[in-house]
Amino acid sequence: PTQEQPAVQQAAVQQATDVQQAPVQQRPVAELGVRAGWLRAWAQSPDILALGPDATTAEVCAKVVIPHTRDKRCRYVDILSPTDVGPPRHFLSHTWSWRFASLVDVVGDRVRDNEAGDDTYVWLDICAINQHPYEDHGALQNDDIAHLATVVKQVESTLFCLDEKGTILTRIWCLFEVWQTVKAKGNEGGLEILAKEVDEGSIMGIFRALDVAKAQATVDADRVRILADIEADVGFVTLNESIKTNLVISAVWEAQQACNRYRDYEEAHGHDKARAAKTAKTCDKASHVASAAGVWEQAHKMATLSYALKCVAYGAQHPD
Repeated sequence: PTQEQPAVQQAAVQQATDVQQAPVQQRPVAELGVRAGWLRAWAQSPDILALGPDATTAEVCAKVVIPHTRDKRCRYVDILSPTDVGPPRHFLSHTWSWRFASLVDVVGDRVRDNEAGDDTYVWLDICAINQHPYEDHGALQNDDIAHLATVVKQVESTLFCLDEKGTILTRIWCLFEVWQTVKAKGNEGGLEILAKEVDEGSIMGIFRALDVAKAQATVDADRVRILADIEADVGFVTLNESIKTNLVISAVWEAQQACNRYRDYEEAHGHDKARAAKTAKTCDKASHVASAAGVWEQAHKMATLSYALKCVAYGAQHPD
């Protein structure tokens, strides 16, 4: 090692520290992730709990984010502790019509299983983008939205939070985020579809009905423009296939994680029929999605795991 290396490393560490310690208001939108532990605690705060268990992300934005930032007309991250805001590891793609509690739950499961847990930073639009598109702050909101593609490029992955009805796959801005992910990171690896809340029957319906070209938008001009850009770039067929491929990958990952958790429980406590049955359903979901995609090896593997779990849950002679 040369004498210069420690100095270079020290400078890099200091630069990262300076960014983290800079006032949140001065940070670019691409660095405005929120800490997963803060997000989980926020979802349990009195203001959000008062909205009820089925409150949507849109309601959280309208009834919590906007009122709390109205005086300063700022982004929600601007009023948080600097330690709860940092460069994001993941971009959260979701529909505002989904239950906010479900969004927080699936994201919490994802970061708990794979990495730093509560200390993982995720980029959430209702916190990172100024929600006051009025007066002189309209320009700030437009600037934040314009940087969506930059955020997607900089993060490790996009966590695509699939709701039970697959509504997210019909919304043009959500598909814009998928497209930007595929552009930046290729067809596999950068897009993670979190489908924990979607049962086997629903995910098969979503898989078969998927068609990027049929996406909708509140502002039709957005739909027309984004669809034209997608078709001119990767094309509808390629984007459809990329989403389907990642549906399979994500369903298999979910099943593997569920099997790992069941195995850990079994080693500590012995067989549990209810847990085994629940885990088998997750494997069935992965098997059927893989089969629909023609990924026969994965389909067979997941079906085999499901059978073994059902033997624990119901007995080998059970008709199911």
